[in-house]
Amino acid sequence: MLKVESLQTDFGDGLMLINLLEIISSKSFPKYNKQPRIQMQKLENLTFALKFLESEGIKLVSIDSNSIASGNLKLILGLIWTIILRYQIQVSNGASARQDLLDWVRSKIPEYNINNFMGDWQDGKAICALAEAVLPGQMNLPRDFSNDAVKNANMGMKKAKDNMGIPEILDAEDMVYNPDELSNMTYISYFRDYLDLESRKKDEELAERTPVPAKCLAYGPGLEPNNLDTGDTSFTIEARDKNGKPMGQGGDNFVVDIQGPTGPVEAAVVDNGDGTYTVTYAPKDAGAHDIAVTLDDVPIKGSTFHVDIKPGAWAKNTFLKDFSFVVQTRDKRNVDLKTGGQQVGVEIKGPKGPVNAKLHDNKDGTYTVVYDIKDKGDYNIHVTVDGDHVKGSPFKQTAV
Repeated sequence: MLKVESLQTDFGDGLMLINLLEIISSKSFPKYNKQPRIQMQKLENLTFALKFLESEGIKLVSIDSNSIASGNLKLILGLIWTIILRYQIQVSNGASARQDLLDWVRSKIPEYNINNFMGDWQDGKAICALAEAVLPGQMNLPRDFSNDAVKNANMGMKKAKDNMGIPEILDAEDMVYNPDELSNMTYISYFRDYLDLESRKKDEELAERTPVPAKCLAYGPGLEPNNLDTGDTSFTIEARDKNGKPMGQGGDNFVVDIQGPTGPVEAAVVDNGDGTYTVTYAPKDAGAHDIAVTLDDVPIKGSTFHVDIKPGAWAKNTFLKDFSFVVQTRDKRNVDLKTGGQQVGVEIKGPKGPVNAKLHDNKDGTYTVVYDIKDKGDYNIHVTVDGDHVKGSPFKQTAV
């Protein structure tokens, strides 16, 4: 933990100043002498620190490494105040730190008519009012006020510390009896920082509840090959936040636009309430389909998706092309024959005449007959062995 005992001497080797700047700026120095032993190394560290401040856009006047090394307290105090202005009160060159902060205070507690950072705070009431304005509900004002200015200031400072984490960098007595403008400004700037931090937290919370199109995903069978134009298919949209984390809740405005070979294809999007959305569509035709998925008019990751829909079998147009049956030959003892070569004959007559039939000897005592039915009506099937009809022949079949 950094601890400064003397501003006049503790910055002399540059280490304390470099460490302070690294902490307050959240940036790291690429190199410096971590164990300076000679004066040249100490001056080099101080030069690194001052050049860093200049790179941050801070204008330094009448101060150099020798000024700090020699313990010029006036210039060191000026440097510290410059750092406070830049990193705590957050004022850049050319702006009025006092006026900016004063305008902010007046916007928060206009009824107190604050015009300075000294006498207007001495009754302790203004700091309480500011704390209550920044985080309402801490006190019941003006009922909680007393005639004791120090007690009032202590109340406001304690509430700010306990409820907002604002450090008590000065005492209530200092604010009441010995007000220092720069000290008061620094302390009061923490209240503005608190609001800025809370605002950023709310923005972060909102961002965690807000899906980012570039992070959202779409996946599933409906975006993959081998889909057919004869039935429904589907895919899933998954909402994700800026860090790529699944949202886990629904309510987002995802829109799916599908364009097929002959025009738009309707898509149904169902919110599953858990951050996922099921999209179902029925391709009208085979061919290339472009599927665009957007969130608030912004394409999600990977959109537009290109899916090639293949033609599928359509029941109404599908028919039985070849019919077949098997003839099992038997001997006089009603035992299945195991060899072929018998005189098996087949003749089929349909509603429009003879039907072509193919007979195949399977060489195992069975014969396969394949034929085609093209017309509706009755078909008579004659099966013979050595010219005699087999059992049940002729057979009748009706095509409807």
